[in-house]
Amino acid sequence: MESQEQGDTIFRLIWFVRQCFPGITDLIDAVNIARRDRPRVRLIIAGNRQDSFDPYRAQIQRLGLPEIVLAYPKYVSETFKATLYAAADATVLPHRDASQSAMGLEALAAGKPLIVTQGGGLVELVEEGQA
Repeated sequence: MESQEQGDTIFRLIWFVRQCFPGITDLIDAVNIARRDRPRVRLIIAGNRQDSFDPYRAQIQRLGLPEIVLAYPKYVSETFKATLYAAADATVLPHRDASQSAMGLEALAAGKPLIVTQGGGLVELVEEGQA
């Protein structure tokens, strides 16, 4: 079996949006940077937002990411959520000040590793360097 270069492997990240989190702009910027070394990285942003998704859609367009960042800014049924978790390689929680996250517990229950920021108590859900 031939090995693939790390940048050639598709790596799918997912983030479920339940309310307005400033970290979403940081996450989109991070994906823009990550694609330099991982051109096949993909980000799925799904969920109903309390505010307009238009500023984020504009950021995605401005950075040239419409083929990399897939957005479903609408209600996500439990069935569709399970499908998205199954398709993802990891779940990203880019919160700046969250103290807990139901998404983190859902992702762990789905067997998905978490990528979290230092905000709040999210780092307590993960062990650094462990999948």
